[in-house]
Amino acid sequence: KKATTEVAAVVETLQNIAISHPEVAIICKNQNKIALKTSGSNDLCLCLNEIFSNDLLKHLVLINAVDEGEKYFIDGVVSDPTFTKSNRKSIYIIINGRSIKCPILTKAVERAFEDKIPSGRFPLAVVNLILPTDKVDVNVHPTKKEVRYETANSIFGFVNYAIRKALQEGDFYLKKKK
Repeated sequence: KKATTEVAAVVETLQNIAISHPEVAIICKNQNKIALKTSGSNDLCLCLNEIFSNDLLKHLVLINAVDEGEKYFIDGVVSDPTFTKSNRKSIYIIINGRSIKCPILTKAVERAFEDKIPSGRFPLAVVNLILPTDKVDVNVHPTKKEVRYETANSIFGFVNYAIRKALQEGDFYLKKKK
């Protein structure tokens, strides 16, 4: 493949690592130019701002919810409805510390925004789920990028609920920092 394609793939992989582990500082250079740099501040919102450098902090709403019955925990951030993207690439799903591709949970994020943003637009979202290991099978795909859930519908509903609740409450990142 072309060098630019390969560099883009490397940067995307490093972005996933940085987002799922904001405590890790990353510097990626391509031909002596910085392609990606994160500070390792352990602050997800600052990490996202470093990656997307878009004055993003004022748009970030914190997600934090617990389902005591199922023993699910979610934290992360979503952009408010005024900050959208043209594709789904900025929806990050992290399960038990591992960045994965998950159409089911990506759809849960989209559904939480369906009456808030125009069709064809997508939020920036980082959904960090902690699930009991017996509820998720990570051995579905050779690269461990896909998972299977024991209770996919309840996890879908939990993610959707947590994001809707966060948007309704408006727990903005910058409010917490004041």
